[in-house]
Amino acid sequence: MSKYFSRKCSAFLCGLLWLSAANGQDFQRFRFGVQLSPVLTWLKSDRQDEVSPEKIRVGLNVGLTTDYYFAKHYAFASGIALFMTGGTLRYRSETELKTNSSSFMLQANSDVLYKLQYVTVPAGIKMNTPTIGRFKYYVDLGFDPMIRVRAKSDFSLYDASSATHIFHGNVNVKRNTRLFALGYHIGGGLCYPIGGDAAVIGGFSFMNMFTGMTKDHSRITSNHILLRIGMSF
Repeated sequence: MSKYFSRKCSAFLCGLLWLSAANGQDFQRFRFGVQLSPVLTWLKSDRQDEVSPEKIRVGLNVGLTTDYYFAKHYAFASGIALFMTGGTLRYRSETELKTNSSSFMLQANSDVLYKLQYVTVPAGIKMNTPTIGRFKYYVDLGFDPMIRVRAKSDFSLYDASSATHIFHGNVNVKRNTRLFALGYHIGGGLCYPIGGDAAVIGGFSFMNMFTGMTKDHSRITSNHILLRIGMSF
């Protein structure tokens, strides 16, 4: 089985190299760009009776892109970006929330807003159409390895002595979140040339982060819709 798989991979790579060599002088090999993409995030829990997502959160994905064209309409797509995301979770029973300096005991039905930032280096394939009118259209799919660089949270605790809720904001909760995450994305859009090699890019992408986000007993994953806005050069 492994030998058969290796032969198939070798044949596929040889095909890509052949395409690259055959079309080497007909297209721009590298395309670089920038992106600023608003994000809608909603969380999912595999145990709604323990932890349930509450609200959709607006975030941002900003960074640099690079496309390496191995054939005229096909490219390896990568780059680096800062992915700002998060969401609100409601803990149905008393739960310990670990922070970097101490921990808090959340009362039942407490809401915690997670504000997370990841550095992500996507790896995928981009397929472009020939120019149709003034536009080129593309489809992009691949994986999104991530490293968590920031984890803050907002929550309130009830204080029985004063009979009030005490707000705790921007609490460092790296101890309660996972360092690494992995997702996949699929999207599409269009490119509009504005002169020379420059083009404006717009489109939508769906991304699913399928590894657990927190260290709770429940498995918290997330879905994202990205409005892709950028330029390539």
